[in-house]
Amino acid sequence: MKRSLIVKLTAVCVVIVLTMCTLASCGSEAKEKTFENAGLSITLTDAFYEKELVSQTCYYESSSSAFVALKEDFSLFEDAGISTDMTLEEYAQLAIENNQLSSEVVKEGDLVTFSYERSSSGKDFTYFAVVKKGSDAFWLCQFFCEKKDAEKFKPQFIQWANTISVA
Repeated sequence: MKRSLIVKLTAVCVVIVLTMCTLASCGSEAKEKTFENAGLSITLTDAFYEKELVSQTCYYESSSSAFVALKEDFSLFEDAGISTDMTLEEYAQLAIENNQLSSEVVKEGDLVTFSYERSSSGKDFTYFAVVKKGSDAFWLCQFFCEKKDAEKFKPQFIQWANTISVA
């Protein structure tokens, strides 16, 4: 009788622990979160948080990937004698050339993109860039992660890139 009670209590404890683990894992899933800054809106997850990066208009980071965006006002191009009537493909090519990158412009559905790799602090990173054109500026938007995780993140980067809107 005593052994039967112990077995039943153990079974109840196991069910309670499994239920609690299931509920805890549901609550820990990242939820969508929209970030807005300087005319750009993007939906990432609540695993991201905003950080400051002097050279970028906005910067959002998680523990495994990040997003940065640079707003380049049309006046910068006009002052340099460059027409702002260029296509997104032309702007992407200009970004590649100006940053001396080894990359090619690619269409990913409705997105104009390019990818490249860089090392920093002893780690290799892969960057997935998307270009956008707003009413007063071009935007160079970049997702990045460690190179070893690039293939895993690319579909997620494309999904997030499709949520970018610029004013």
